[in-house]
Amino acid sequence: MKLFLDQFYVLMRRFRIIVHALAYNIFNWFKRMALPVKMRKQQIDTIRLKLLKIAAKALHSARYITFKLCSSCPYKNEFYETLEKHPQVTAAAGMTSNREP
Repeated sequence: MKLFLDQFYVLMRRFRIIVHALAYNIFNWFKRMALPVKMRKQQIDTIRLKLLKIAAKALHSARYITFKLCSSCPYKNEFYETLEKHPQVTAAAGMTSNREP
């Protein structure tokens, strides 16, 4: 039984390494393809803070999804730059970015 558990834990560790490598490669692809040039050298935590941890209100209409960010959002420009970098993706998804002056 102990041999079986040892093999199971070895297999579990190998699977975890594969999942971590896959996540690393997907994030590197995202950095190269989706981010503006000035954000590509930033670390994962910084990009996560600037793009994923943003409180936004998503307004749904018949054709579009509009993101409304608060006026005091410190990373508003980076968020909209990332959306505007790929107009074909935002147009295909029907997403617009309403930038307030």
